[in-house]
Amino acid sequence: MTFLAAPAVVEAVREFLEDGSYGSGSTATTLNGELVTTRSALSITDGDGTDGTPVILPGIKEIHPWISPGPHANSFPHLAIEWRGHDGENDPHSGRGFTHSLRLYTYVPIAVVAPTAARDEAQAVAYAVALYDLTLLTLFLRDSSTGIEQGKGLNSGGTGTAKDKIRRAVVTGSDVAVAGDSGTPALVLITDLSVTISEPYRA
Repeated sequence: MTFLAAPAVVEAVREFLEDGSYGSGSTATTLNGELVTTRSALSITDGDGTDGTPVILPGIKEIHPWISPGPHANSFPHLAIEWRGHDGENDPHSGRGFTHSLRLYTYVPIAVVAPTAARDEAQAVAYAVALYDLTLLTLFLRDSSTGIEQGKGLNSGGTGTAKDKIRRAVVTGSDVAVAGDSGTPALVLITDLSVTISEPYRA
């Protein structure tokens, strides 16, 4: 019997954010799909930055599992998924579960966000980071009443090893850090994520 552990959890989070797939040929909302909803709700009409032009809320261009390349990524903004460990076995009587700690880093250089009449460059990137936080919260707080697979279960664990094994995924906090250097300053949204997965029992 092989345990699922970190590789299955990281892949389930990546698929949830990037692909939105949860099996049977169906798809659920991706992170970039939810950003479209955020733009619409706030009447942001200047596009998603796919043509390289700075916009108010650009789409996420790359998602990196395991480690953040920071300023060395190929496209910006980018999001990285970092696994940070897990706690001990919990709920052993109704099913073996382990809660894994992950951290999402959304790296946003000032140059990819457009200043406006109301916000200078620094204010504009800070505002964009706040909207990424809002969008991630919306994505993970989804429930079955929306008619979309539950965000709290990472779309039933996706289509990989974790399928039907994710009990719960929840945002446990967030922070913002300054990154880059004076030539290419950036802000990073740091989102803490807790994911509980059911592990099989040995025969």
